[in-house]
Amino acid sequence: GPLNFDVPLDPAGELIVTKTAGVQTAAIGDFVGYNITIENRDVIPAPVDLQDTLPDGFRYRAATVRLDGVRIEDPEISADGRTLFFSGGAIFPGERRSLTYVAAIGAGAGPGESVNSAVAVNGAGAAISNRAEAAVTIREDLLRSHLTIIGRVAETACDGEQDWAKELER
Repeated sequence: GPLNFDVPLDPAGELIVTKTAGVQTAAIGDFVGYNITIENRDVIPAPVDLQDTLPDGFRYRAATVRLDGVRIEDPEISADGRTLFFSGGAIFPGERRSLTYVAAIGAGAGPGESVNSAVAVNGAGAAISNRAEAAVTIREDLLRSHLTIIGRVAETACDGEQDWAKELER
């Protein structure tokens, strides 16, 4: 007979996290703004801490985090600089909170798609929401990895008697 699979597309639980990046494409040296929205669809308040994992080569930019537009304390950052821990306090039933911050793209970011993910966690670090992701495509700047040098290589180039090596008359 037919084989049926039920693949749930809705997040499990009542805390819903969404994440967006401020740009779709960027290059090394650029800054990317991220927006994370947390919504409580439950009937009871929920304590919310957020764990955000940056892609390779991305680093949090100090003093850029805002919760509902108000500057808050910088997140705790893991030793490798990629995982950010935000303490958001409680989120009440029907409430939606918005957290924004900026990340810098460093030399460790390779070309292609770089995915940043965020999840709400409880005090023990277990996920209590869906995992939200935002992708930025890293493009190479002109002349970053491919370059042609055109010039002249000469043996005994320090020989001052050759025409091209003589001093210019003023």
